[in-house]
Amino acid sequence: MSYKYIIIYVMYIIMSGDYEDDCFIDWTGDIFNNRYIMISKLGHGSFSSVWLSYDHTQNKYVAIKIFNSCDYDDGKKELAIYDEVKKLNIINTMTYIDSFEHKDEDDIYLCMVMNLMGCSVYNLIRNKVPIGIPNIVHIVKNVLLTIDKMHDNKFIHTDIKPENILIDKLPKHIVDKCNEINTLFQCTNKKKKKAVKHISECSRLAKEKYINNNEDDSNSSTNVELISNNISSSFVFDSTTSIYVVDLGTCLLPEDERNKCIQTRYYRAPEVLLELKYQENVDIWSLGCAIYEMMTGEILFDPDDTQTNIDKEHLYTISSKLGHIPEHMINQSVNCEMFFTKDKKRYRGYESINYDSVIKKMLKTIVDDTDSNKIQAMYLIDLTMQMLVIDPDKRITAKKALHHELFTNVTSYDHSEGHSLKN
Repeated sequence: MSYKYIIIYVMYIIMSGDYEDDCFIDWTGDIFNNRYIMISKLGHGSFSSVWLSYDHTQNKYVAIKIFNSCDYDDGKKELAIYDEVKKLNIINTMTYIDSFEHKDEDDIYLCMVMNLMGCSVYNLIRNKVPIGIPNIVHIVKNVLLTIDKMHDNKFIHTDIKPENILIDKLPKHIVDKCNEINTLFQCTNKKKKKAVKHISECSRLAKEKYINNNEDDSNSSTNVELISNNISSSFVFDSTTSIYVVDLGTCLLPEDERNKCIQTRYYRAPEVLLELKYQENVDIWSLGCAIYEMMTGEILFDPDDTQTNIDKEHLYTISSKLGHIPEHMINQSVNCEMFFTKDKKRYRGYESINYDSVIKKMLKTIVDDTDSNKIQAMYLIDLTMQMLVIDPDKRITAKKALHHELFTNVTSYDHSEGHSLKN
Protein backbone atom coordinates (compact mmCIF):
# COMPACT_ATOMS: atom_id res chain seq x y z
CA MET A 1 0.00 0.00 0.00
CA SER A 2 1.42 3.42 -0.96
CA TYR A 3 2.01 6.21 1.58
CA LYS A 4 -0.79 8.19 -0.08
CA TYR A 5 -3.39 5.52 0.70
CA ILE A 6 -2.05 4.98 4.22
CA ILE A 7 -2.50 8.70 4.94
CA ILE A 8 -6.03 8.64 3.48
CA TYR A 9 -6.89 5.59 5.61
CA VAL A 10 -5.56 7.21 8.82
CA MET A 11 -7.50 10.41 8.04
CA TYR A 12 -10.65 8.34 7.51
CA ILE A 13 -10.24 6.65 10.92
CA ILE A 14 -9.76 10.00 12.67
CA MET A 15 -12.67 11.70 10.86
CA SER A 16 -15.01 8.75 11.43
CA GLY A 17 -14.41 8.89 15.18
CA ASP A 18 -12.98 5.37 15.49
CA TYR A 19 -9.74 6.86 16.77
CA GLU A 20 -9.78 8.48 20.22
CA ASP A 21 -6.94 9.81 22.31
CA ASP A 22 -6.95 7.89 25.60
CA CYS A 23 -6.46 11.15 27.51
CA PHE A 24 -9.92 12.30 26.39
CA ILE A 25 -11.87 9.16 27.27
CA ASP A 26 -14.67 10.01 29.68
CA TRP A 27 -14.47 7.61 32.63
CA THR A 28 -16.98 9.58 34.74
CA GLY A 29 -19.07 7.25 36.90
CA ASP A 30 -17.11 4.13 35.93
CA ILE A 31 -15.92 1.81 38.69
CA PHE A 32 -12.30 0.64 38.44
CA ASN A 33 -11.00 -2.51 40.13
CA ASN A 34 -14.39 -2.95 41.88
CA ARG A 35 -13.25 -0.21 44.23
CA TYR A 36 -12.64 3.24 42.74
CA ILE A 37 -15.48 5.41 41.42
CA MET A 38 -14.32 7.88 38.78
CA ILE A 39 -15.71 11.32 39.65
CA SER A 40 -13.96 13.97 37.56
CA LYS A 41 -10.81 14.41 35.51
CA LEU A 42 -8.25 16.62 37.21
CA GLY A 43 -5.99 16.98 34.19
CA HIS A 44 -4.06 15.16 31.49
CA GLY A 45 -0.68 15.00 29.83
CA SER A 46 0.86 13.29 26.83
CA PHE A 47 0.99 9.84 28.42
CA SER A 48 -1.78 9.79 30.99
CA SER A 49 -4.76 11.45 32.63
CA VAL A 50 -5.41 11.97 36.35
CA TRP A 51 -8.83 11.46 37.91
CA LEU A 52 -10.48 12.41 41.19
CA SER A 53 -11.85 9.11 42.48
CA TYR A 54 -13.74 7.78 45.48
CA ASP A 55 -12.43 4.63 47.16
CA HIS A 56 -15.65 3.16 48.54
CA THR A 57 -13.77 0.42 50.45
CA GLN A 58 -11.83 2.99 52.50
CA ASN A 59 -14.35 5.86 52.29
CA LYS A 60 -11.77 8.35 51.06
CA TYR A 61 -10.84 10.32 47.96
CA VAL A 62 -7.78 9.52 45.89
CA ALA A 63 -6.17 10.57 42.62
CA ILE A 64 -5.74 7.88 39.96
CA LYS A 65 -3.22 8.27 37.17
CA ILE A 66 -4.42 6.33 34.13
CA PHE A 67 -1.70 5.68 31.57
CA ASN A 68 -2.72 5.58 27.92
CA SER A 69 -3.05 2.01 26.70
CA CYS A 70 -0.16 2.56 24.26
CA ASP A 71 2.02 3.86 27.11
CA TYR A 72 1.65 0.78 29.32
CA ASP A 73 5.41 0.09 29.38
CA ASP A 74 6.16 3.70 30.34
CA GLY A 75 3.72 3.30 33.22
CA LYS A 76 5.55 0.19 34.41
CA LYS A 77 8.83 2.10 34.29
CA GLU A 78 7.33 4.94 36.32
CA LEU A 79 6.10 2.51 38.99
CA ALA A 80 9.62 1.06 39.21
CA ILE A 81 11.11 4.55 39.61
CA TYR A 82 8.65 5.36 42.41
CA ASP A 83 9.73 2.14 44.13
CA GLU A 84 13.40 3.18 43.89
CA VAL A 85 12.66 6.67 45.20
CA LYS A 86 10.70 5.20 48.11
CA LYS A 87 13.68 3.01 49.08
CA LEU A 88 15.92 6.09 49.17
CA ASN A 89 13.39 7.95 51.34
CA ILE A 90 13.62 11.06 49.17
CA ILE A 91 11.75 13.90 50.84
CA ASN A 92 8.68 15.60 49.30
CA THR A 93 8.04 12.94 46.67
CA MET A 94 4.73 11.13 46.45
CA THR A 95 4.44 7.36 46.71
CA TYR A 96 1.62 5.43 45.11
CA ILE A 97 -0.73 3.49 47.40
CA ASP A 98 -2.05 0.99 44.89
CA SER A 99 -1.68 -0.06 41.26
CA PHE A 100 -3.77 -2.25 39.00
CA GLU A 101 -4.79 -2.88 35.40
CA HIS A 102 -8.12 -1.74 33.98
CA LYS A 103 -9.40 -3.57 30.91
CA ASP A 104 -11.72 -1.83 28.48
CA GLU A 105 -12.62 -3.86 25.39
CA ASP A 106 -9.25 -4.77 23.83
CA ASP A 107 -7.23 -2.13 25.68
CA ILE A 108 -5.38 -2.46 28.99
CA TYR A 109 -4.75 0.64 31.10
CA LEU A 110 -2.18 0.70 33.88
CA CYS A 111 -3.49 2.70 36.85
CA MET A 112 -1.54 4.21 39.73
CA VAL A 113 -3.44 5.32 42.86
CA MET A 114 -2.06 8.22 44.89
CA ASN A 115 -3.21 10.36 47.77
CA LEU A 116 -5.28 13.33 46.63
CA MET A 117 -3.11 16.43 46.56
CA GLY A 118 -4.08 20.05 46.08
CA CYS A 119 -3.36 22.28 43.12
CA SER A 120 -0.08 22.66 41.27
CA VAL A 121 1.98 25.84 41.13
CA TYR A 122 1.03 26.00 37.45
CA ASN A 123 -2.67 26.16 38.41
CA LEU A 124 -1.95 29.25 40.50
CA ILE A 125 0.04 30.93 37.73
CA ARG A 126 -2.58 30.02 35.11
CA ASN A 127 -5.33 31.57 37.22
CA LYS A 128 -3.19 34.70 37.71
CA VAL A 129 -3.13 34.22 41.48
CA PRO A 130 -0.22 36.21 43.01
CA ILE A 131 1.81 33.68 44.98
CA GLY A 132 3.76 36.10 47.15
CA ILE A 133 7.46 36.07 48.03
CA PRO A 134 7.24 34.11 51.34
CA ASN A 135 5.26 31.36 49.63
CA ILE A 136 7.70 31.19 46.71
CA VAL A 137 10.59 30.86 49.17
CA HIS A 138 8.75 28.01 50.93
CA ILE A 139 8.15 26.23 47.62
CA VAL A 140 11.73 26.69 46.41
CA LYS A 141 13.27 25.37 49.62
CA ASN A 142 11.14 22.23 49.54
CA VAL A 143 11.90 21.54 45.88
CA LEU A 144 15.62 22.02 46.58
CA LEU A 145 15.46 19.55 49.48
CA THR A 146 13.95 17.00 47.10
CA ILE A 147 16.34 17.38 44.20
CA ASP A 148 19.36 17.63 46.52
CA LYS A 149 18.59 14.13 47.82
CA MET A 150 17.93 12.94 44.27
CA HIS A 151 21.22 14.38 43.04
CA ASP A 152 23.13 12.83 45.95
CA ASN A 153 21.91 9.49 44.63
CA LYS A 154 22.74 10.41 41.00
CA PHE A 155 19.09 10.74 39.99
CA ILE A 156 18.01 13.53 37.62
CA HIS A 157 14.33 14.48 37.74
CA THR A 158 14.53 15.97 34.19
CA ASP A 159 11.13 17.69 34.32
CA ILE A 160 11.08 20.30 37.09
CA LYS A 161 8.35 22.79 36.18
CA PRO A 162 5.33 24.48 37.83
CA GLU A 163 2.99 21.65 36.73
CA ASN A 164 5.08 19.14 38.67
CA ILE A 165 5.17 21.04 41.96
CA LEU A 166 2.08 20.31 44.06
CA ILE A 167 0.72 22.07 47.13
CA ASP A 168 -0.86 19.68 49.65
CA LYS A 169 -3.95 21.77 50.25
CA LEU A 170 -7.18 21.35 48.34
CA PRO A 171 -8.92 24.40 46.84
CA LYS A 172 -12.41 25.06 48.25
CA HIS A 173 -14.28 23.92 45.13
CA ILE A 174 -12.63 20.48 45.32
CA VAL A 175 -13.48 20.20 49.02
CA ASP A 176 -17.09 21.15 48.19
CA LYS A 177 -17.18 18.50 45.47
CA CYS A 178 -15.97 15.83 47.90
CA ASN A 179 -18.46 16.94 50.55
CA GLU A 180 -21.26 16.73 47.99
CA ILE A 181 -20.38 13.11 47.22
CA ASN A 182 -20.10 12.35 50.96
CA THR A 183 -23.59 13.74 51.51
CA LEU A 184 -25.00 11.63 48.70
CA PHE A 185 -23.38 8.53 50.15
CA GLN A 186 -24.63 9.19 53.67
CA CYS A 187 -28.17 10.08 52.64
CA THR A 188 -28.86 6.86 50.80
CA ASN A 189 -30.45 4.03 52.76
CA LYS A 190 -29.63 1.49 50.09
CA LYS A 191 -27.25 -1.40 50.54
CA LYS A 192 -23.59 -0.69 49.88
CA LYS A 193 -23.59 -2.15 46.37
CA LYS A 194 -26.57 0.00 45.42
CA ALA A 195 -25.04 3.00 47.21
CA VAL A 196 -21.89 2.66 45.10
CA LYS A 197 -24.03 2.55 41.98
CA HIS A 198 -25.93 5.60 43.24
CA ILE A 199 -22.70 7.61 43.67
CA SER A 200 -21.54 6.46 40.25
CA GLU A 201 -24.76 7.74 38.69
CA CYS A 202 -24.55 11.00 40.64
CA SER A 203 -21.01 11.53 39.33
CA ARG A 204 -22.33 11.30 35.78
CA LEU A 205 -25.18 13.70 36.55
CA ALA A 206 -22.79 16.17 38.18
CA LYS A 207 -20.56 15.98 35.09
CA GLU A 208 -23.50 16.70 32.77
CA LYS A 209 -24.62 19.62 34.93
CA TYR A 210 -21.06 21.01 35.02
CA ILE A 211 -20.69 20.88 31.24
CA ASN A 212 -24.15 22.39 30.66
CA ASN A 213 -23.25 25.30 32.94
CA ASN A 214 -20.09 25.88 30.93
CA GLU A 215 -21.34 25.20 27.41
CA ASP A 216 -20.41 28.70 26.26
CA ASP A 217 -16.77 28.16 27.24
CA SER A 218 -14.72 27.74 24.08
CA ASN A 219 -12.10 25.74 25.99
CA SER A 220 -14.43 22.79 26.39
CA SER A 221 -11.58 20.32 26.83
CA THR A 222 -10.74 21.89 30.19
CA ASN A 223 -14.25 21.89 31.59
CA VAL A 224 -13.66 18.72 33.57
CA GLU A 225 -10.30 19.76 34.98
CA LEU A 226 -11.64 20.78 38.37
CA ILE A 227 -8.44 21.78 40.10
CA SER A 228 -7.26 24.03 37.28
CA ASN A 229 -10.40 26.18 37.33
CA ASN A 230 -11.71 28.85 39.69
CA ILE A 231 -8.85 28.90 42.21
CA SER A 232 -9.58 31.84 44.46
CA SER A 233 -6.99 34.47 45.33
CA SER A 234 -7.92 33.84 48.99
CA PHE A 235 -6.37 30.36 48.76
CA VAL A 236 -4.02 30.14 51.75
CA PHE A 237 -1.04 28.03 52.72
CA ASP A 238 1.91 28.54 55.05
CA SER A 239 5.27 27.08 56.04
CA THR A 240 3.58 23.98 57.48
CA THR A 241 1.99 23.10 54.13
CA SER A 242 3.69 20.19 52.38
CA ILE A 243 5.09 20.70 48.89
CA TYR A 244 5.56 17.70 46.60
CA VAL A 245 7.64 17.14 43.47
CA VAL A 246 5.76 14.75 41.20
CA ASP A 247 5.87 13.04 37.80
CA LEU A 248 8.93 10.88 38.28
CA GLY A 249 8.30 8.89 35.11
CA THR A 250 11.05 10.64 33.15
CA CYS A 251 13.68 10.47 35.92
CA LEU A 252 17.13 9.39 34.84
CA LEU A 253 18.61 6.73 37.10
CA PRO A 254 22.36 6.44 37.80
CA GLU A 255 22.79 3.78 35.11
CA ASP A 256 20.96 5.77 32.40
CA GLU A 257 22.93 7.56 29.69
CA ARG A 258 23.13 11.34 30.01
CA ASN A 259 22.94 12.35 26.37
CA LYS A 260 19.30 12.10 25.28
CA CYS A 261 16.98 15.10 24.95
CA ILE A 262 15.24 15.82 28.26
CA GLN A 263 13.08 18.50 29.92
CA THR A 264 9.98 20.37 28.81
CA ARG A 265 10.87 22.98 26.17
CA TYR A 266 10.49 26.14 28.31
CA TYR A 267 12.67 24.72 31.10
CA ARG A 268 15.34 23.05 28.95
CA ALA A 269 18.93 23.82 29.92
CA PRO A 270 21.38 25.27 27.34
CA GLU A 271 23.69 22.25 27.53
CA VAL A 272 20.76 20.03 26.51
CA LEU A 273 19.92 22.35 23.60
CA LEU A 274 23.55 22.17 22.48
CA GLU A 275 23.46 18.36 22.77
CA LEU A 276 26.31 18.30 25.27
CA LYS A 277 26.67 15.78 28.06
CA TYR A 278 24.81 17.05 31.10
CA GLN A 279 24.76 16.50 34.82
CA GLU A 280 22.31 16.71 37.72
CA ASN A 281 22.16 20.51 37.80
CA VAL A 282 20.01 20.64 34.66
CA ASP A 283 17.24 20.42 37.29
CA ILE A 284 18.58 23.61 38.89
CA TRP A 285 18.25 25.47 35.58
CA SER A 286 14.62 24.35 35.31
CA LEU A 287 13.90 25.48 38.86
CA GLY A 288 15.40 28.89 38.09
CA CYS A 289 13.01 29.22 35.14
CA ALA A 290 10.11 28.18 37.39
CA ILE A 291 11.01 30.78 40.05
CA TYR A 292 10.96 33.53 37.43
CA GLU A 293 7.54 32.30 36.32
CA MET A 294 6.23 32.30 39.91
CA MET A 295 7.44 35.86 40.43
CA THR A 296 6.31 37.40 37.14
CA GLY A 297 3.54 35.12 35.88
CA GLU A 298 5.39 34.85 32.56
CA ILE A 299 7.44 32.10 30.93
CA LEU A 300 11.11 33.10 30.92
CA PHE A 301 12.24 31.42 27.69
CA ASP A 302 9.44 31.09 25.16
CA PRO A 303 11.05 30.59 21.73
CA ASP A 304 9.08 31.24 18.57
CA ASP A 305 8.01 27.76 17.46
CA THR A 306 7.38 28.99 13.91
CA GLN A 307 11.13 29.32 13.36
CA THR A 308 12.85 26.70 11.21
CA ASN A 309 15.27 25.77 14.00
CA ILE A 310 13.55 26.17 17.35
CA ASP A 311 16.64 25.09 19.33
CA LYS A 312 18.66 27.93 17.79
CA GLU A 313 15.79 30.32 18.54
CA HIS A 314 15.70 29.03 22.12
CA LEU A 315 19.45 29.61 22.57
CA TYR A 316 19.11 33.09 21.07
CA THR A 317 16.35 33.84 23.60
CA ILE A 318 18.62 32.66 26.42
CA SER A 319 21.48 34.86 25.15
CA SER A 320 19.18 37.89 24.88
CA LYS A 321 18.33 37.61 28.58
CA LEU A 322 21.48 36.17 30.15
CA GLY A 323 24.36 36.94 27.80
CA HIS A 324 26.31 34.98 25.19
CA ILE A 325 26.86 31.22 25.35
CA PRO A 326 30.45 30.47 26.53
CA GLU A 327 32.70 29.68 23.57
CA HIS A 328 33.93 26.37 25.00
CA MET A 329 30.32 25.13 25.09
CA ILE A 330 29.77 26.22 21.48
CA ASN A 331 32.96 24.45 20.36
CA GLN A 332 31.86 21.19 21.98
CA SER A 333 28.41 21.22 20.35
CA VAL A 334 27.68 19.05 17.32
CA ASN A 335 25.39 21.88 16.20
CA CYS A 336 28.09 24.55 16.37
CA GLU A 337 28.11 25.35 12.64
CA MET A 338 24.33 25.12 12.37
CA PHE A 339 23.65 27.62 15.17
CA PHE A 340 26.58 30.04 15.08
CA THR A 341 28.75 31.98 12.65
CA LYS A 342 32.41 30.95 12.18
CA ASP A 343 33.69 33.49 14.71
CA LYS A 344 31.19 32.12 17.31
CA LYS A 345 30.10 35.71 18.02
CA ARG A 346 26.68 35.69 16.36
CA TYR A 347 23.75 33.38 15.73
CA ARG A 348 23.20 32.48 12.09
CA GLY A 349 20.39 34.62 10.70
CA TYR A 350 20.71 37.31 13.39
CA GLU A 351 22.73 40.51 12.99
CA SER A 352 22.80 41.26 16.71
CA ILE A 353 21.23 40.35 20.06
CA ASN A 354 18.51 42.51 21.60
CA TYR A 355 19.11 42.29 25.35
CA ASP A 356 16.24 42.15 27.86
CA SER A 357 17.18 42.18 31.56
CA VAL A 358 15.82 39.29 33.63
CA ILE A 359 16.66 41.01 36.93
CA LYS A 360 14.83 44.21 35.96
CA LYS A 361 11.67 42.24 35.17
CA MET A 362 11.76 40.43 38.53
CA LEU A 363 12.43 43.66 40.44
CA LYS A 364 9.27 45.19 38.97
CA THR A 365 7.18 42.53 40.72
CA ILE A 366 8.21 43.62 44.23
CA VAL A 367 7.69 47.40 44.01
CA ASP A 368 4.60 47.33 46.25
CA ASP A 369 5.87 44.63 48.64
CA THR A 370 6.66 45.22 52.31
CA ASP A 371 10.27 45.97 53.22
CA SER A 372 10.72 42.51 54.77
CA ASN A 373 9.42 40.84 51.62
CA LYS A 374 11.73 43.01 49.51
CA ILE A 375 14.73 41.69 51.45
CA GLN A 376 13.60 38.14 50.78
CA ALA A 377 12.94 39.01 47.14
CA MET A 378 16.45 40.37 46.64
CA TYR A 379 17.93 37.17 48.04
CA LEU A 380 15.54 35.14 45.88
CA ILE A 381 16.55 37.03 42.74
CA ASP A 382 20.23 36.51 43.57
CA LEU A 383 19.70 32.76 43.99
CA THR A 384 17.66 32.58 40.79
CA MET A 385 20.45 34.22 38.79
CA GLN A 386 22.94 31.68 40.20
CA MET A 387 20.58 28.93 39.03
CA LEU A 388 20.42 30.49 35.56
CA VAL A 389 24.17 30.51 34.94
CA ILE A 390 24.60 29.24 31.37
CA ASP A 391 27.81 27.30 32.03
CA PRO A 392 26.73 24.21 34.02
CA ASP A 393 30.20 23.95 35.63
CA LYS A 394 29.62 27.36 37.23
CA ARG A 395 25.91 26.89 38.02
CA ILE A 396 24.98 26.53 41.68
CA THR A 397 24.16 23.04 42.98
CA ALA A 398 21.09 22.12 45.02
CA LYS A 399 23.25 21.58 48.11
CA LYS A 400 24.92 24.99 47.85
CA ALA A 401 21.57 26.63 47.08
CA LEU A 402 20.18 25.34 50.39
CA HIS A 403 22.94 27.29 52.18
CA HIS A 404 22.17 30.53 50.33
CA GLU A 405 21.37 33.66 52.37
CA LEU A 406 17.75 33.34 51.26
CA PHE A 407 17.36 30.48 53.73
CA THR A 408 20.02 31.32 56.34
CA ASN A 409 19.54 35.08 56.84
CA VAL A 410 15.82 35.71 56.39
CA THR A 411 13.77 35.93 59.60
CA SER A 412 10.87 38.02 58.33
CA TYR A 413 8.64 35.08 57.40
CA ASP A 414 6.08 34.62 60.18
CA HIS A 415 5.69 30.87 60.66
CA SER A 416 2.70 31.27 62.97
CA GLU A 417 0.34 32.72 60.40
CA GLY A 418 -0.93 31.56 57.06
CA HIS A 419 0.00 33.61 54.03
CA SER A 420 -2.75 34.37 51.57
CA LEU A 421 -1.78 34.22 47.93
CA LYS A 422 -3.47 37.56 47.61
CA ASN A 423 -0.92 40.27 48.33
